[in-house]
Amino acid sequence: MDCGWARGLRRVCRARQRRSARAGGVAPRLARANAGLAYAPVARRRAARHPAPHVACLVCRRRVRGAAMSFVGYASEAYARSLAFAGEPLHLPACGGWVLRRAIPGTPYFDAMGPYPLFACRDWSRLGEDLAALKRSGLVSLTLVADPFAPLTAAGVTGCFDLARPFKRHFVARLGGDVEQIATPHHLRNARRGLRRVEVEQVAKPLSRLDDWVELYQELLLRKGTDDLRVFGRESFRQQLAMDDLVMFGASADGCSVGFQLFMRQADDAYFHLAAYSREGYRCDAAHALSRSAIEHFLSRVSRIDWGGGVGAPDAADDGLAAFKAGWSNDSVDSWLLGAILDAGRYAQLSRAVPATQYFPAYRHGEFGQGAR
Repeated sequence: MDCGWARGLRRVCRARQRRSARAGGVAPRLARANAGLAYAPVARRRAARHPAPHVACLVCRRRVRGAAMSFVGYASEAYARSLAFAGEPLHLPACGGWVLRRAIPGTPYFDAMGPYPLFACRDWSRLGEDLAALKRSGLVSLTLVADPFAPLTAAGVTGCFDLARPFKRHFVARLGGDVEQIATPHHLRNARRGLRRVEVEQVAKPLSRLDDWVELYQELLLRKGTDDLRVFGRESFRQQLAMDDLVMFGASADGCSVGFQLFMRQADDAYFHLAAYSREGYRCDAAHALSRSAIEHFLSRVSRIDWGGGVGAPDAADDGLAAFKAGWSNDSVDSWLLGAILDAGRYAQLSRAVPATQYFPAYRHGEFGQGAR
């Protein structure tokens, strides 16, 4: 079967081929090949070798063989599969997002949560359809921390959930001007000092720095005593660093890596993903040097950077990480915690012995330390 979306894609490809074939100095056969590679999604080229099941078209929703859907960043299958250590990735076909199916300890039941650090999808207005399907699947509950830029109210999302409340304040850099118009004088001064002490680069092939990154990240976990969802393994990082949407910045001193910052690109936005620094990196102000360099890199590429929130209790007064992120921001926005009870009877049964708590789901109270999400 065919649809207007697929026909339109082919027309674009053919027009590109004709223009390339007429271009001087380019052989028609090579031009046609290049045009096809430029516009045919990777999934479609793979489908030619390995036929895929029918998937819904983005525009008309009719079923077309091998139609490729492009999901990026936190909404991508690649990212969800990198988190398989935390749960089984489940695709939500209507909205286009992913969740993780997890066993509930001590029971034969399962629930689901969104990916760390946030849930993103293609079509928020259709998330309710996926919730209805999840209720029929036997899951007990679903917990998400929504993308802070998501149109939750406009898409009618909050009304689909039993719990919908602001979760954490995220610090945002809106990139309408240069870095001096965004950051505080204190942060700019520290960045200048850091840039005199370290060399900063945007790493062209993040996978080539896997060993350095894992070493620094493990050092961070040991120093902080982290034992929650942020304990990614080497294989998880290998998959993430292979993603086209992940951008890595590295700082080095005397030829040794002293710090990294990772960002996730998603449409017109960039999200601060993770960072790790050595003791020498802290001494050299690598964090400030990297942050300034990241903003300068993204100025002509995205409209916003979400630096995320702090650690510990939301809006804690002594949160140094929040102060650091606020200094590289000129705006803020709340992320939202969304919780859905998918099986009310089982949820009540599992929560019966739990003291009164605002944690969701109640039967998992105490599973993660504060600041896990």
